[in-house]
Amino acid sequence: MASSRSGRGNRGKGGGRRRKKRKNPEGYKKTAMLDVGRKDIFRYELRRILASAGMDEERVPSFVATVITRASRVSVDSAKEYVEEMVATGVCPEGAKEPIMRLLGRFTRYR
Repeated sequence: MASSRSGRGNRGKGGGRRRKKRKNPEGYKKTAMLDVGRKDIFRYELRRILASAGMDEERVPSFVATVITRASRVSVDSAKEYVEEMVATGVCPEGAKEPIMRLLGRFTRYR
């Protein structure tokens, strides 16, 4: 006896469960954050900028880690504020400020 079913189940027949769309009455404002998919490239470029600006090698790892953490978890604006603070205190050279700001702009993603 041949079965009338082809063994496909409900595929292609539209019998799936539908999901409700999430609606936020105030709307969800996206924040500029670091594109984490390109984080390794960002880290490499940031280290290159700091090396060419002559930043103290002992301070580079913690500075890079803080910039990446703030840019990926809080916002790019927070990371830019941190860079400005470090330039003002003398930890980061003045010549590195603008290249870092441009780099943060290039690696921004809204989420």
